Amino acid sequence: PALLSINENPLYDYGNQATGSVTNYTFIVTNTGGAPAYKVAGSGLGGAFSFAGGAYPGAGGTCGTTIANGASCNIVVTFSPGTTGAHTD
Repeated sequence: PALLSINENPLYDYGNQATGSVTNYTFIVTNTGGAPAYKVAGSGLGGAFSFAGGAYPGAGGTCGTTIANGASCNIVVTFSPGTTGAHTD
């Protein structure tokens, strides 16, 4: 089966950001499994986090709906806090 991993697993820290600021980070997704990953789509982001530009894989991202076994691609995630304090997703 396909097995996807993200280079910053389990956590990436955007650090201290001002309320209303916009900060992008490019994550590398790698399929280390023995089969392609099909029907890949962005989901699970919420709150202060979104895909850059509003849609998967994020503006400048290279991932598509299929990630071949042994292949890597990029997703770009935006952090834009609207309130102070810690944010997780």
